[in-house]
Amino acid sequence: RSYPELEFWKEMPTTWDDTKVIHGSIGSYMTVARRSGDRWFVGTIVNEARSLDIPLDFLGPGEFTAKIYAENPDDKKLVTIKSLQVTSDSSLTATMSSGSGCAIWISPLPSSLKSSLLKTTNNNPCTSATP
Repeated sequence: RSYPELEFWKEMPTTWDDTKVIHGSIGSYMTVARRSGDRWFVGTIVNEARSLDIPLDFLGPGEFTAKIYAENPDDKKLVTIKSLQVTSDSSLTATMSSGSGCAIWISPLPSSLKSSLLKTTNNNPCTSATP
């Protein structure tokens, strides 16, 4: 079996240029965005099942690819991976089960992909829902 979700760990750097706490409550949930160069890595973790809006207003100008890694709602041992086109005006909604989380890798959108990704302003990419 292959593990495509390991791509996130392979791409994540060990040094950071910027860190933003998006929101959180000690002992309940936390969302943090970290930047290295022109790429952002966002992580959300929860203690109880909940939905969290993740505003992407920390992104600079332009269009980006958001690659979302989330627990598969039908089989918690599997990871669902989706790619969406986003901007700093976008907001993502992460719906997570108890004790889980969501990881998002955001990078500048190559011009060759601009028409092939789903565009979003507010949807639920961290579940099996179709945007």
